[in-house]
Amino acid sequence: MDKYENLFTFRDDLVLCNGCKWVVKKPSNHRTSLLRYHLKTRHKETMKTVDAITETNKKRKREAVKANTSIPNKDVTLKKPKLEQNPKIQDALTIWNAQGL
Repeated sequence: MDKYENLFTFRDDLVLCNGCKWVVKKPSNHRTSLLRYHLKTRHKETMKTVDAITETNKKRKREAVKANTSIPNKDVTLKKPKLEQNPKIQDALTIWNAQGL
């Protein structure tokens, strides 16, 4: 309900719209769909602003996650081993049997 704190006043078990003094009992499940519906039907311009701010915040969070996860770790080498470094199947089985595993 954080994004609605400037638009509504929350008191005990009531919610009061700061724009038109509409009053409703606070939903017991703490959902904001009733508040969104009120803004959508009675305060269309305000709802557009809320949606724009929400979208901007989502975009900012996505970019932050992308920036934090796309930085490669310099300590990790991503080189593939050369083919001659990998033992052939027959050699690998010989090593395995010789060690008694």
